[in-house]
Amino acid sequence: MKSINIFIALFLCIFYFTGCNFTQTEDFEISICLPQVQNEEDLTVTSFSTTGQIISQALNSKSKHIIFEMNKNLATPVLVSNKENKILYGCIYPYEKELSTDYSYSGFILYTALLRVKEECKDEKEFLEAQEKLSLFNWPRFTEECKEFEDPFLLDKDLIVEKILSNKFKKTDLKLRKK
Repeated sequence: MKSINIFIALFLCIFYFTGCNFTQTEDFEISICLPQVQNEEDLTVTSFSTTGQIISQALNSKSKHIIFEMNKNLATPVLVSNKENKILYGCIYPYEKELSTDYSYSGFILYTALLRVKEECKDEKEFLEAQEKLSLFNWPRFTEECKEFEDPFLLDKDLIVEKILSNKFKKTDLKLRKK
């Protein structure tokens, strides 16, 4: 029995001192079928890598299939934009696995929040901890609330992101931007 305890203690020490990361990842496959895009314009798919880096990949009439590696169970935005950086489609992995106009605004808000967090983080570990905290937010409900607006991109994104990051967001914070 004593030798088993020593083995377990040795095993835990090795993993502690080598800094092994137990974060699981999985591939997220994006297949694009965009009948709304008539003129075969070039699109860009943007997300965050498993290490918190921004990744962008061109998408055109020849490449309508992309695979991103995602951290399992961490809310990660995936956005599709055109040449003018207008967001056309989006989703938040793992809640949605289909790109849609319905999910584009909530994906944009999470993307904006993660950009703000990234500016303040010292390293990858700190960023992943912040992303984990943001994953606790009820993104599916937020998406449903945003669908009530004809154009949610007219909402005050700065207020919304600030409230989400401070853990004080309420439905009443969904207000139109002041002109």
